[in-house]
Parts: sequence; structure tokens; C-alpha cells
Amino acid sequence: VIEQLTAIPSLNLKKYRLSAEQWKMAEDVWEILLLFEEPTKIFSTAEVPLIVDVIPTLEELREGLIAAHDNDENDVSTVVQVACQAGIFLIDKYSMFAEDCDIYLIAIVMCPDRKLKWFKDHG
Repeated sequence: VIEQLTAIPSLNLKKYRLSAEQWKMAEDVWEILLLFEEPTKIFSTAEVPLIVDVIPTLEELREGLIAAHDNDENDVSTVVQVACQAGIFLIDKYSMFAEDCDIYLIAIVMCPDRKLKWFKDHG
């Protein structure tokens, strides 16, 4: 659709057509944004008890951003790598806040499907 719109001369949109490099960057950003789709759904649902999900979700997001940042096979652009690193720093900041508050840890231990196993599995 975008290619079709920018191809119509009367609209004067040709200057907004993305280069191949910009399309690649947009695809990389889209892939990374997919990491946030499920956590956004979880934390946007009012009926779900959230406190037990905070630390595991932050850890999962962190691992996904690290994988995207360190992905040598996909040749992720420097701008996207910097954005991933900024996201990792932000997650580390909020993880420290969550770990300083005992209720998050207690909630994980008391959760029937997680208990202490989650901590053993995640160091």
C-alpha cells in the first residue's frame, strides 16, 4: 500500500518513499516490537493478577532484547541495537525496583505453577 501511494506522481509523496535500508530497519523494529505484544496484553487485562507476572515478564523481555541486540546473523542496524540496549537498561532499572520489594518475590514463591523452581531455573 505504501509503495502504491508513493508511486502516484500527483500526490508528491515520492520523497517519503523508504530506501531499502530504511525498510530493513523498519522490519527490525517491527520484530522487536513483537516482543512487547504479549506483555502488553497481560498487563492491560484488568481481571488478571499481575504481581506474580512482573519479574518473569521483565526477564523474558530482557532476554528477547539481548537476543535482538546480539543477533549477528540478521545484521541489525546500529540504531536498533542502541534502542535494544536502552530497553535492556530500563528493564534492569525496573527489575531492581521489583527485586527490592519482597511482595514480588513472595508472589512468585506462592504461585502454584512457579514456586521456587522459577528462581532455580532463572538464577
